[in-house]
Amino acid sequence: MMLAIEMSAVIEQMAWWLIRTTNDRPFVLSDCPVAMYDPALREGRGNALRSSPLARTTLPIDPQACLLLQSDGVEFAERAPIDDEVEQINLSTYAWADRWVFAGSEETLAKLHANAQANHEMMSRLEPRPYFRPV
Repeated sequence: MMLAIEMSAVIEQMAWWLIRTTNDRPFVLSDCPVAMYDPALREGRGNALRSSPLARTTLPIDPQACLLLQSDGVEFAERAPIDDEVEQINLSTYAWADRWVFAGSEETLAKLHANAQANHEMMSRLEPRPYFRPV
């Protein structure tokens, strides 16, 4: 219970964005509700909400909306996706899925699967990284 209390305080202090997209660039959902990515994550470290100032946690909530949590920024704001952000979030969602990925169409899933297969190196960076404690 103490961990839940500590984590709720961390989450409450983060910057929350609601990213809204259009039907032609939908978000996908998976059986893992969140995906974390930190391009500055050191070797042997696991994904965490605030592992560095660059850490991002995404939570797609429907095909047109995704929550993005970052360590710094506004308290809460809504915005459109920047550049290829929808595709990046979808690849993260795909990488973090345990078994199932959901989309509004087979075409969306097929494009996502092909994109993931074509980008092995990127997918390996997006996959969950558990904390490694040296023996």
